[in-house]
Amino acid sequence: MPNEINYLTPGEQLKEVLKELYPFKKKDLVNSFLMDIDNALMAEGEYLEITYESHINYFLRRLIATSEYLYRKYDPRSYPSDRYIREIRNFLSNSTRIPGSKLEKILTLLLECIRESRKEPSDTLKRNLLREAQNQGRRCYICGSSLDFTSAGRDNWNSAIVEHVWPRAMGGDSEPRNLRVSCKRCSEIKENYIDANDFHYEKICLVNHDKGRGEFLREFNWVYRVAVLTKSEYKCVICGKEPAYEGVMEFCRREEDDSWHFLNMGLYCSKHSQE
Repeated sequence: MPNEINYLTPGEQLKEVLKELYPFKKKDLVNSFLMDIDNALMAEGEYLEITYESHINYFLRRLIATSEYLYRKYDPRSYPSDRYIREIRNFLSNSTRIPGSKLEKILTLLLECIRESRKEPSDTLKRNLLREAQNQGRRCYICGSSLDFTSAGRDNWNSAIVEHVWPRAMGGDSEPRNLRVSCKRCSEIKENYIDANDFHYEKICLVNHDKGRGEFLREFNWVYRVAVLTKSEYKCVICGKEPAYEGVMEFCRREEDDSWHFLNMGLYCSKHSQE
């Protein structure tokens, strides 16, 4: 059976390496302020996990962004073709304390991330994916909105876009497994976010409570919505139905007596939103 990591994009593989090097150790946080906050909010460890994942994302972004900076600074068109590789290796060796045994593995993945960031899906692949989505009546895989597949509607918010699930800028490849069809609005918001933990989750704490009123809809802006959709992995948190096939779904609170905030919100299909 093939190693599962081979099905991950270079950016995902790099994140897995970082998590292996710096794993989440809940027991080490027992006397930390993070544990105190998690306990105070009765988050049952969820706050700790989100904080950990967001810090891993920062580490990942820092490595990729610095490598991209060095690639542009030592452009192979102006410098020897391996100069930027040597500079990235020097950065990893001299400006980080990453264990030496992992440096070459991380360097290799960073170079793959740089290569993938410069690749676009072929026009044929994009046409095929759009045609398949249109023939199957699929909607935006993120929010469930109806899609405009006409060539004249490319600038509309609901124009059908071939979207990288794992962002291209963060080492997402252009293989079919990493491509889905979304609306233009969701794609532009999600474009450079790694995952749900990459959003400013701490800001997603709403004051208004009635989701049918205009005040709530304005406060719960589309960035917040995409964050919660991403957190729910674009499917009903109970049955796994997806917006791409079910259409627009409901945002609900797990605890009705609590306010609308990131840890308390999830995506539900019409059946389970009633429950």
